[in-house]
Amino acid sequence: NYLIVSVNAGTRFRKEEPRPTKTLNGLVTYSRIPLIDASFTASANLMQTAYLDGRIFGGRFRKDIIPGKLSSMLHYRHVDFSYVQSNSNLTQNIGEFDFSYFINKKWYISVNFEATFQDGDNYNRLYFNLRRKL
Repeated sequence: NYLIVSVNAGTRFRKEEPRPTKTLNGLVTYSRIPLIDASFTASANLMQTAYLDGRIFGGRFRKDIIPGKLSSMLHYRHVDFSYVQSNSNLTQNIGEFDFSYFINKKWYISVNFEATFQDGDNYNRLYFNLRRKL
């Protein structure tokens, strides 16, 4: 009851593109890790487009710190893109940390920090969100 497995694939082709776009995505989520009462999701995205071949692998932990009120999430992704026309590559390691506080059943606020590391350049982002569920 606590395991979710998902796989999907797709393709698209337009006459003006030199090759079709192909995607393959998969994820596995286990929602009740013993002792820490958290969930873990592993994901993989493979893609081939007219201009790149790409792979994205990731893992995400999510935990309710105060059930129904405060949750946290830790997410890591490894991105590897090879650009077909230029023979160049982009490799990134992306880490993300999130806290969400549920004010009531409709409103919640969240703080999210994301860091991207790649050869020669590092990027950091900080997001503050106030959301309302409809």
